[in-house]
Amino acid sequence: MDIYCRNCGEPWEVGDDETNPKKILAGNCDWCRGAKSKKIHSETLEIQTALADVLGDDVDGLAASMEDFGLS
Repeated sequence: MDIYCRNCGEPWEVGDDETNPKKILAGNCDWCRGAKSKKIHSETLEIQTALADVLGDDVDGLAASMEDFGLS
């Protein structure tokens, strides 16, 4: 199950030891490091942002919900 960087949209596997969900959801993943030049806008990121607002710190629930929407 994946979550996506809010900045660049790169997918990251939840539960992977190298994945830091808080950094990814803040738009500062290891791929883009928060670089504004890599910022993208997508429907997937809009859905994830809305779900994250509702689910709070429940990253596993967020990833599961993204999978339920067929976005993971």
